[in-house]
Amino acid sequence: SLGYGDIQPKGYFKTLAATEALLGLALMALFTVSWARKMVR
Repeated sequence: SLGYGDIQPKGYFKTLAATEALLGLALMALFTVSWARKMVR
């Protein structure tokens, strides 16, 4: 779980939760890079 850990996904939902977490990380990095490039210009 990405929260307090009192509720944990089971089975297929573990993979879904991990994918969602990695996608969120990647999108945040993409946003940060695009914002930084815009500020440098």
